[in-house]
Amino acid sequence: MSCVTLRYRALIFNLSSVTAYGGNPNTSDFSPVPDFRRNDSDVTLAVLCNAAVYFGKVKDPWFKAENLSTSTPVWLPSRYMSVLGCSQQYQFCSQKRCSPLTGMYEVGPEPSEDLGLNENQIATHKLLWKAAWGTQLGFIFLLMGNEALIAEDYLWGTTMWSSPLPENQWQIEVQNLHNVSLALLQQRVVEYASPPNIEIRPGLNSLEHVVRPNNTADLDLCSRVKIRTTNYSSFSVLGLSIVMFVGTIIITTNIFLAMVISWIQKRTGFGLYKRLEWIESGALQLQRMASEGRGIGPWGGHEDSVPVPVMPEQKFSLC
Repeated sequence: MSCVTLRYRALIFNLSSVTAYGGNPNTSDFSPVPDFRRNDSDVTLAVLCNAAVYFGKVKDPWFKAENLSTSTPVWLPSRYMSVLGCSQQYQFCSQKRCSPLTGMYEVGPEPSEDLGLNENQIATHKLLWKAAWGTQLGFIFLLMGNEALIAEDYLWGTTMWSSPLPENQWQIEVQNLHNVSLALLQQRVVEYASPPNIEIRPGLNSLEHVVRPNNTADLDLCSRVKIRTTNYSSFSVLGLSIVMFVGTIIITTNIFLAMVISWIQKRTGFGLYKRLEWIESGALQLQRMASEGRGIGPWGGHEDSVPVPVMPEQKFSLC
């Protein structure tokens, strides 16, 4: 494997990988040396060709750049090719019974009888195995390429210049790859129930090649897969009803309380002075009194909330 034409923007980081599937060498990309060979897991070697130029020293072992340039104060990669080894193991559990941690093909799409799964659980196991099969690191590197790297975000625009990376950048990259694989796992489960319609070529789309399940348990999964959607909103009818009921009472009370109290005071004669004080302290009544002080009037409605001139056509200015 070689690193060529690395100075192009798309290839500042050139990421590729090879995978050896534990216990199933016939499906492997390569045959690793004994130090990297494991029968209980899948081993992926992520090969990074790094041609970035950093404005600070990078001590991360995968992106290490400790060679100070002689012409400008920048740091060059200590080696243009470096390898990150990842071990992937898979396990399926049912309550307290679990399959052994091992490689993808060793687990297999057919669950172990030791798990004691029923028909619906067996169908779920097959679906999750197939979904996990498509989330392997080798496929992520193949489909996403350099875009799988967080280090790309440190590059300055379309240049090869980069800000310095944290000392644990390789750990950040592995965490991101793990998150990407989980997102792909969820997406593939959703696509089982609702496969996307992709145009392969004019007149031919992907839905024409979807193989429909041929047993009841697998078909039931299509209707049991549920996800959140922005097309609908879930809310509590009881809570909404309580808010509307209480709010209506408050608004109605605010509108009619003063009128009801005024009617009672007029009928009983109790609190008439307080009622008059309440009316005369209103903004419009205060404006009436200010107008009368300037000789503007006469006014009617002294005991109403809204006083009006006796002569509606009268024009005046308070200035």
